[in-house]
Amino acid sequence: MRNLLVFGTLLFMFSCKKDNDSSNSNTVIENPLVCNATNVFNSSLTYGTLKDINGNAYKTIQIGGKNWMAENLKATKYKNGNPITNITDKTQWASTTTGAYCSYNNDPINDCPYGKLYNWYAVANSNGLCPTGWHVSTDAEWTDLVNDIGGSTNSGNKMKSEGTQYWLSPNQGATNSSGFSGLPGNSRTLNGDFSSSSVRGSFGTWWSSTETETGAEAWDRVLRYDNSNLLRLSGNKAAGFTVRCVED
Repeated sequence: MRNLLVFGTLLFMFSCKKDNDSSNSNTVIENPLVCNATNVFNSSLTYGTLKDINGNAYKTIQIGGKNWMAENLKATKYKNGNPITNITDKTQWASTTTGAYCSYNNDPINDCPYGKLYNWYAVANSNGLCPTGWHVSTDAEWTDLVNDIGGSTNSGNKMKSEGTQYWLSPNQGATNSSGFSGLPGNSRTLNGDFSSSSVRGSFGTWWSSTETETGAEAWDRVLRYDNSNLLRLSGNKAAGFTVRCVED
């Protein structure tokens, strides 16, 4: 009986010390997002793997001479470990001129499989948004991607995941033959509102790291459920779009 009491006392003391040590630590342990979404990728192609600073794992795909992420970025820290600011308030989102991210509709359930939304200030941050050895795709690299899959005709259909599990109907002609596996992550407007919140599945928008000629906006790319091509547009830097990284 005495031995049991001694053991119990030691166990209690050890437990208390461990709790006290944890309370004094500045380390925050983040669990990586495990996303087992189905019918996203092209099962006939071979994908690689990549992990970000949070430990999130991504499929990668070689298109032409470049390796692209085949999933949208979900990182909440820059590659040097510094946190990216998570902004949920629409007024704060609209007014910030520093790097920020959010989940679509401020609901983390949307991170799988759509990824996070980032403003362009996070894209351009010198700490680096992508994993080491990778970078946010440039405007020129988006153009190269289209050329690598056969040119602008039906480029979007070659990049969108098939079917209507994620995309609105008809998503007609989508084959994902490139393996890019594009999904409709939607966006956050420069006013802080979430675009098309009632029609999930209509479009996906991806930042490039390249500013427009005036420097007031940055180039982006758009896939739509009702369009067969990849569209090149420009967006206000305060908007929130998804991100794909390319290997250096």
